Amino acid sequence: MTNGSLTGDRFVGDRSAMKKRVLAAILWFYAGWYAGALIAVVLGISPALGPIIGVAAAGLFVGDPRRIIWSRSRTGAEASKVLTETA
Repeated sequence: MTNGSLTGDRFVGDRSAMKKRVLAAILWFYAGWYAGALIAVVLGISPALGPIIGVAAAGLFVGDPRRIIWSRSRTGAEASKVLTETA
């Protein structure tokens, strides 16, 4: 089994997927912060709720513990490449 470099074919898809995750984290953080601040104003509680909900939303979306959002599907070419490398 060979080790791929960061510029190799193996990691090109991972790089674009990570850019999407970082962008999604930023967007979900701000959306959660806004929703938390809105809830805090409506309920009359501490505005610290905004950043707390923002961090939780970003963490759950980017971490994706149940692998619903960021599934790792492989194309036929990638699957055959992995099979030949492991054999």
